[in-house]
Amino acid sequence: MLIVVQLLRRLDAVRGLETSHDARWKCQRIMATLSTMLFIFFGASLGAVSRFTTQEIFAARTRLPGWVAIYIVNMLGCLILGFGQVYLATDLADATVSGTAVASLISAQNNDRDMFALLVGFCGGLTTFSTFSLDNIFLSHGKPGQLLFNIFGSVSVGILMAMFGMYLAHQLVPA
Repeated sequence: MLIVVQLLRRLDAVRGLETSHDARWKCQRIMATLSTMLFIFFGASLGAVSRFTTQEIFAARTRLPGWVAIYIVNMLGCLILGFGQVYLATDLADATVSGTAVASLISAQNNDRDMFALLVGFCGGLTTFSTFSLDNIFLSHGKPGQLLFNIFGSVSVGILMAMFGMYLAHQLVPA
C-alpha cells in the first residue's frame, strides 16, 4: 500500500510539471505500474479465495490429510504458471538473465503484461510455490549455485522459520 501512495505522490508531482515529452513518459510509466499492481492484486484475491475453497471442498469430501490439498494446490499453481509463461510467450531469455518471474512480467507486451500480472497474482495467492518453481527453472539456465541455494535454502530455512514461529507462539501466547 505504501508503494501505491508513493507512486500517486510521484504522479501528482509529475502532473505539476510542464507537459514535456519526459513528463508524459513518466506519467505513463507510473500509470502502467499502478495498472500492473491492480492486476496482481485482483489475481491474488482470486487465487487466495480459490485456495481456501479448494481446501474446504477437499476437507468436506475426502478423508485424506489436509496437506494433500495443499500439495495438489501447489502443484496446480506450478502447472498454471508454467503454462501461462509459455502461452503468453513472455521471453524466457530475459527472465533467465535476472533469474526471476518478475523479469518475464517486465518484458511482456502491454496486453500480455496485464494477463501475466493477473496470472502471477493468481498463482501467488493460490500458492507461493508456483513462483518459487518458475524462478528455479530460470536459475537452472546457467546459475547452478543459486539454484541449489534457492531450493535447499528455501525449503530448509522455511521449515526452520516455521518451527521458530511455532516456538515463539508457544512462548508468547498463553495456553
